[in-house]
Amino acid sequence: MATGAPSDVFVPPPPTFQQAVSTDLGGPELLDLCKLASERPPIGDVGGFDRDGFPTDVHNPLGGPTVSSTFLPRSWDIILQRARALEDRRFRGELFKADEDGMTVLNFALCWNGPIALVELILSKCRTKAPKHTNEAGEHILQMRSAAGWLPLHLAAATCLDLNVIKVVIRHYPEALRDSCTAGTPIDLAKSMGTDRSNNAEIIELLENCRACFENQDPVGLLQHCAIEDLLSLTKKFDWPACIKRVRWSLMNPAIRFMDEILKTDASGWTPLAHAIKWQGPSDLITLILHKCESDIDKKRLLSMKDNMGHQALHLAAAHYDDIVIIRSFIVDYPIALQVTSDDGRTPLDLAKGTNSQRAIHAEIVSLVDCCTSAKDEYEVKKLCGAIDPTYAHLRDSLQAAVTCRDCDKIDESIALLEAIRLGDDPLVGEAKVLAEELRPQQAFKKLQRQVSEKNRALNDLTDKLDATVCVVCMVNQRSTVIMECAHLVCCPTCANKLTSCPICRGKISRKINTKG
Repeated sequence: MATGAPSDVFVPPPPTFQQAVSTDLGGPELLDLCKLASERPPIGDVGGFDRDGFPTDVHNPLGGPTVSSTFLPRSWDIILQRARALEDRRFRGELFKADEDGMTVLNFALCWNGPIALVELILSKCRTKAPKHTNEAGEHILQMRSAAGWLPLHLAAATCLDLNVIKVVIRHYPEALRDSCTAGTPIDLAKSMGTDRSNNAEIIELLENCRACFENQDPVGLLQHCAIEDLLSLTKKFDWPACIKRVRWSLMNPAIRFMDEILKTDASGWTPLAHAIKWQGPSDLITLILHKCESDIDKKRLLSMKDNMGHQALHLAAAHYDDIVIIRSFIVDYPIALQVTSDDGRTPLDLAKGTNSQRAIHAEIVSLVDCCTSAKDEYEVKKLCGAIDPTYAHLRDSLQAAVTCRDCDKIDESIALLEAIRLGDDPLVGEAKVLAEELRPQQAFKKLQRQVSEKNRALNDLTDKLDATVCVVCMVNQRSTVIMECAHLVCCPTCANKLTSCPICRGKISRKINTKG
């Protein structure tokens, strides 16, 4: 091609998904981000699995690449974060926007295996059919049809891989169960999938049961079929992967107050956390549950809950759980539990000692719980559990020494250093501040004493200097006469004329020399 031809003019390529999501909130809207992400080329072979473990042979009713190979989970995470960051007014404004195919953000989430957290977040903004939650035509978002006449439930029934997402859509708009688009009802669309989905039979059964309840005007039965299993029921089934997935969804969804699920108890008074501890659930699940607690108060509330036998989380962990890291985290987060007794009067240490000694880390657990139970304060407990920064520990020891010797200057210095790295949240820092205030008058008095001593020292130095230049006889006039032969310069001329011997050495005066001439 000839140089300088019009076709050689550089045309910047369209933005990639990563470039789009890196802009501020004034950049592309949610729908634009969904379209950018859906234009990714497939990364798996047809009939196989992509690199994220999703099947690539799921048919896309709208054409284009296969459903599960277009969106990657991390793309949905980014879109969900952007959705959460938007203000409510702008978020609702973007929900009802559709592209040329009539696809909304919700439709993209249903077609391309979006997370349930995003679906629930969208529907939480459209909880009612009030005008402010509808589009210009007065339609609820679940009533909006695509260009082919499909409702969101049709799309979900035909393409969605997550049974819980379909339950959420049915629960919010069950009328769509009997709606027929160009390809049939949601049940017809699910049946047309055949064996393309591993859980297709479950989805068909759900749709049929929900439609029967809707036609029989049985709202209770409908809600029962559409109920998403909460964390407690999943832990009772020992379905640990589903438990982890449920908690992760909640971490990304501000529309759910997940603390209600975390604090829920069964007939034995056991929380999901207690079940995970008792039945050796994965440490990742326990860490996620504690991370989901909205504040330190909620975390302590969870760790302080007792079952019907008076056991707290630390009691159960000391008796049953084999992960020393988790036990340390319980102790650090709620050290009071070390002294709490169950209904039969046993502490966590008693339970640790009383369990099977064949546990791989039995001796280590007993040693840890024993040392922490005997610790003199909460700081020592955290130090034993390795939860104290070594630098902080060194500075705290210095502060402890300063408090012991009641040195106000060193206390102030240590507090300043501690607050710089830990914001002064250690109880000792508060005690040191109180002590420093009490020692403040003593510190001022000592400072005044030092000032007086320094002035006295200066005055004495000045007096010594003056004494070294005044006549030793009259103590008034300046020394200016040298007595010979001893060469002492100790007298003024007037006094020297009256002397016959040196006032210092008593030597005989042979002559006198006036230094001032």
